[in-house]
Amino acid sequence: MEPNYSNYSIDDLNDVYKSIDREKYPERFKSLCEVISERGKSTDKVVIEHEKPIEDDVQAPVRNLDEEGNYIPNSISIGNRLFSIAFSFALLIYGAHGVYSNDLYAPGKRDGIHFSGSATWLVLASIICLCVSLISIVIDHYDKRDNENQYYEFGKSIRLLGTSLFVFGIVLNHWQ
Repeated sequence: MEPNYSNYSIDDLNDVYKSIDREKYPERFKSLCEVISERGKSTDKVVIEHEKPIEDDVQAPVRNLDEEGNYIPNSISIGNRLFSIAFSFALLIYGAHGVYSNDLYAPGKRDGIHFSGSATWLVLASIICLCVSLISIVIDHYDKRDNENQYYEFGKSIRLLGTSLFVFGIVLNHWQ
């Protein structure tokens, strides 16, 4: 039995629009979009979200579709893209300088940690992981294919690797 979306309230339409499985129920989604389109012509306003907020970058991406069910690529603001690139570049310079001088300082709330010896290489590797994660966000913006989940999983994996390397660097630094 197909739902009759014309009887739904505006809030209910918004809830269904956000939660409907568009691949499993394409006809229902099309019907929902038609009702939303009709409501859009009236005085009632229905909120249709096409872009995920920038605060959700660390959460799993949501597949965005337009009213006809076509895929909408994600969009990252120019400010976030420039910040990611500049911050990555600065971190790489900082990490390389720390390895070169055999003293890589990681600031902390109370005191920081001075890494030396082999630990500096592990911390540099963790910095590189962070930079790769940031740059993958920029690359994902320009990749218009429907593969945000692959970028999300890659970013999650590389951040886990970077965190592990950093923790191992702390342990190694403590034992030296």
